Amino acid sequence: MRRYTHGRIALSNLDASIRTARTGLADLLFLRADVRGRIADTRRALALLDDTGDFAPMARARAAGRLHRFDSAHRFLDRAPTGDIGVTDERAALWQAQGRFDDALRLRQEAVAERPGLPTWGGLAVLLVELGRPGEARDAMRSALAADRGTSPFAAAQLLFGWAAAALGEGDLETAAAGFRAVLELIPGHVPAQGHLAEVHLERGATVKARILLTPLLDISDDPEYPATLATVLEREQADRTVVEPLVERARSGYERLLADWPEAYADHAAHFYLTAGRDPERARELAALNLANRDTPRARRLMHRAGLS
Repeated sequence: MRRYTHGRIALSNLDASIRTARTGLADLLFLRADVRGRIADTRRALALLDDTGDFAPMARARAAGRLHRFDSAHRFLDRAPTGDIGVTDERAALWQAQGRFDDALRLRQEAVAERPGLPTWGGLAVLLVELGRPGEARDAMRSALAADRGTSPFAAAQLLFGWAAAALGEGDLETAAAGFRAVLELIPGHVPAQGHLAEVHLERGATVKARILLTPLLDISDDPEYPATLATVLEREQADRTVVEPLVERARSGYERLLADWPEAYADHAAHFYLTAGRDPERARELAALNLANRDTPRARRLMHRAGLS
């Protein structure tokens, strides 16, 4: 019988294996949530991580960062194993989201110098867009894609999406459109890329193109952003209110559910909705103020200005 591992050690190893499996499944669910616009997958992933306790501080940090719970995310990072190369990248992402651009840039540049590759160059590219340095950002993204040695399209698609979304936030419609199209070439079913490309068309006044892209997303995704944007498109086309109002109500109820659970994560999107199709400027001002209090970024300040608070 001595050839066997001691039973207590075996049980401990079993528990650890289950926690590792839960963490891996949570990562996959988060990825599908990102690619398919499925908030239900985010909820499932968070529930799995809750059962891991302090076993996976990096995964917990990434999850907290997704919800814009920055203090919690930093605390989880502080518990990560010394030498974990992901800590630097995640810390930079958090500081970037909080508007601490100088700190984020220092970490991004250090990471590129130490570990040039898809994630480090890509992270730098997204930050450079937000810093108003589009030429350098394009060069960094080219370096990121050139350094990719993997066969899965997901990592490249996610970085391209972040780059394009940042460009859209800065009003660079040409770069945003090119980025979202590149994502859709890699992953034709990438829901957020399709939805954001529809936003580009809407900004350009091409409402028919926007409507064609948005309509199928309502059957795929449970994110209220898509009915909200489609409602705005139909309003621009002067559609009948009986067609628009169900979309507005679907978006309103969806955002309010999300705000009840994760207010920091959805305050900005919900504020934009209430400034447009939601037609509730007071609620928009409340949410814009909440968003700015949580992260002092140029985009948050612009939202405050749109809401009439600055």
